[in-house]
Amino acid sequence: MIRCLAISLAVLLLHGALIPDCFAVRVTGLYQAEARIADKREQTRRQAIATALKIVLVKLTGDRRAALKPELRGIVSKAGSYVQQFSYRQGREIDADTGRAVPQLMLTVSFDEATLSHDLRLAGVNLWGNERPAVLLWLLVQQDNKRLMASLEQTPAVLEILYRRAEQRGISLLFPLMDLQDGRAVQPGDILGGFTESILIAAERYQPDIVLIGHVNSPSAGLWQADWTAHAADGEVSGWHTKADLLALVLDEGLDVLVDSLAVKYMADGGLSEFRLFVNQVASVDDYASVLHYLESLSAIKTVDVIEADADKLTLSLTAHGGDKAIAQAIELGRVLQAVAGAKANTYRMLP
Repeated sequence: MIRCLAISLAVLLLHGALIPDCFAVRVTGLYQAEARIADKREQTRRQAIATALKIVLVKLTGDRRAALKPELRGIVSKAGSYVQQFSYRQGREIDADTGRAVPQLMLTVSFDEATLSHDLRLAGVNLWGNERPAVLLWLLVQQDNKRLMASLEQTPAVLEILYRRAEQRGISLLFPLMDLQDGRAVQPGDILGGFTESILIAAERYQPDIVLIGHVNSPSAGLWQADWTAHAADGEVSGWHTKADLLALVLDEGLDVLVDSLAVKYMADGGLSEFRLFVNQVASVDDYASVLHYLESLSAIKTVDVIEADADKLTLSLTAHGGDKAIAQAIELGRVLQAVAGAKANTYRMLP
């Protein structure tokens, strides 16, 4: 499980408070989105519902251009038929440059998961399950000769931009607590100088799947740029650069590049297939129930059937979208089961 700082933007912005530590691997709210709306007229609401569905399609497919695909135009055109419920919320937008908040009416829309996912698969669209990598971001913001580590206290507008984008892309974005322990472990110079070892060591307390390190600065008026480096738990390292005239655009693009790559890496083909899965070290009835409950909770799995329960080993028959590849990726992120090295394919053991 991942120990994280869980932040509710509404609570943060209105009260400046932190919600206690939590554990998070599975992303929720994939079938829900918010859209700006000018008024409560029916025509305006229909347009906002279509916008909200486009955001949901991006989250479900991992493709930020999903709404432009020809096979999805029909689904977008009947967005209203997928609505489960909607509500209005008087929110506020934070200007990234001034830090000022301005009122903004928002429409929150929840779409019917079963119907929408069925129609998307019928259209041949692969869906990204809700078991997704958790990303821990260490970000240095440099402007006007100031170097600030991104945090609620020092850069609230930056966090607002990043959390909104993370929600729109359907990923779990974490920030370090920036308490005394983090402050001693990581200095702005570590990010500027590319001294990643100390940052990765400090990140271990959060147990993320991805450690993202960013440095954003404004070298001149009307220009923002950022350098990003992602360190995956499997040792893979990638880097990229973003540049724009607005801070929000630079931050959005920074996250978009990362999520685009994660979707390609973790999303398998969506075809339904059947295969066997073996689980060792199932020592008790509670273990038995835990394994079944965990597998049935994975979004890609359609059915789980017990073929044999022998001593401390389970033999299961699974049908899943994406087959054993999709399940292997979900299990890797879930940290409940672990693949047994050197054993036959699809053999796992329970983690302590």
